[in-house]
Amino acid sequence: MNLVRPTLAGLLAGALASGLAAPAAAAAPAPRAGDSTELLAKVTDDAPAGATAAARAARYWEDRLGKRLPTEVAEVLGTDDSDGEADDPDDPTDPEVTKPPTGPDPDRAAPDPAAAAGADATVAAVGRLVGFNPKSKKHFHCTAAVVTSLSKSLLLTAGHCVHRGKGGAQAQNLAFVPAYEGAANRPYGVWGVSRIRVMDGWKDRHLRGRDLAFAVVEPRGGRALASVVGANGLVFRGKRRVAVVEIGYPANGAYTGDVQVRCADTTTRSILWKQNKMGCDTKGGASGAPWLRGFDRKTGRGSVMALHSQSPDKLDVCYGPILDGAALRAYDKIKNDA
Repeated sequence: MNLVRPTLAGLLAGALASGLAAPAAAAAPAPRAGDSTELLAKVTDDAPAGATAAARAARYWEDRLGKRLPTEVAEVLGTDDSDGEADDPDDPTDPEVTKPPTGPDPDRAAPDPAAAAGADATVAAVGRLVGFNPKSKKHFHCTAAVVTSLSKSLLLTAGHCVHRGKGGAQAQNLAFVPAYEGAANRPYGVWGVSRIRVMDGWKDRHLRGRDLAFAVVEPRGGRALASVVGANGLVFRGKRRVAVVEIGYPANGAYTGDVQVRCADTTTRSILWKQNKMGCDTKGGASGAPWLRGFDRKTGRGSVMALHSQSPDKLDVCYGPILDGAALRAYDKIKNDA
């Protein structure tokens, strides 16, 4: 008797003939609202030459901050956030996590304008975030805060300031100007952004309750940013009703976007998912402004518990995402990057 060894092709053919075909590959799961993605910084083709994208972005803005440019303020155009609750609910039993503010290194810090001019002067650990929107072909500005990290190079800002969300584009030529007070007053220089970490709930689903992002800036002259200007602390999963001070660069009404503006109020829980609200008339360039708990007027630092995301045009109220467990996970993934 001649025995024929079955071949793989023959076995597969038999399986298909019997209706036992292999199941189709499962579709990729939808991005979870509380996940985050790290992206390398992007620059435009006309950015000056440099060793890194961050260096090119810094040089780009050093050449332009004193010029009148076609500009816009980054605004959030989010969607109903109700579907975010399904895969990213609050857990009221999770404990508060705090990261305290830090001062600049005593032997490396530049002169602090707040120390020289009094407690209500411009603070060093908040500044103007500038960039280029590749879709509108316009420059824009937001606000960002230096926050404590092992790398001493970390910023916190609104997600829409670094990425326009679902269907939008990643911002280009991102740079940070601490204590900005107009083009002629940049006491700490311009720091180029090297990478960002944006929440997937914002980037892929346009959920306003996830409109936050971290950004890493490249050192200047061998110095890390927080070594020079200090850093604000962070409060994750903190109390929702708390006295805060917002510091930002609004560009609405009498505000020009060239000077820091402070607004003090008590935040309360918003009916909007993952958001708090406070009473301020700041809009436009205030996006990304930190809401600082325990703000110390002498040091110019506090602890960020939420941040400015949006303001209705005709109402003196601001809304912003809280720093919850998902924000903590994103922070843990980028806090060591330099």
